Amino acid sequence: MVMWSKRLMLLVGIYVVLTVAFFGGFLKARSTHRQESSAMFTRDDRIDAVQQAVLLTTTSQWMLNGSSIQPTRNPQVSKRSTQVMPVIGVSTTHVPPPPQCLPVHQIVFLKTHKTASTTANTIIQRYGYEQNLTFVIPKRKGKFSLTQLFNTKMAALPKRTSYPVYNILANHARFNKPELEKLVPNATYMTILREQIGRASCRERV
Repeated sequence: MVMWSKRLMLLVGIYVVLTVAFFGGFLKARSTHRQESSAMFTRDDRIDAVQQAVLLTTTSQWMLNGSSIQPTRNPQVSKRSTQVMPVIGVSTTHVPPPPQCLPVHQIVFLKTHKTASTTANTIIQRYGYEQNLTFVIPKRKGKFSLTQLFNTKMAALPKRTSYPVYNILANHARFNKPELEKLVPNATYMTILREQIGRASCRERV
């Protein structure tokens, strides 16, 4: 019995030693693998960051120089990626400048009743005052005529042989371009129209 007990204890001791050695080697190998993987990922991340920085710098230089940037692809691929990802640039094709908005200094605005023409006329008058423009004013009654076509005799003109040149005519008047052109040449003509039934009913309520 003593002999068998010694043999059993020897076998148990050998088993324990082998078990400890096996698990110790396994844990050491696993730790080494983690360290290598972490180092590899850190190196790959640095490579990706450098590539992106170079790409952004190149794109910024192209945009500042006004060159046309075409869609490009990144030829370098990270070790962790198996697919090439396209890097799309911003197209900076030449865009023509917007047309210049030049002020208009020759205006003929023919007012009509019950169409908010007085409000529009006030805006035009303020514009003319700010631009130091000249106005054609009627000779009497504060308006030219509601029934007769406009003619130069309706305007309050200085006594001279030739017609003076004005910038703005904004008042109640009937359209007569040949006569209007004598006082406001090369003018932009404006008026306001309204649906006749609504205009007439509005006038009746007043």
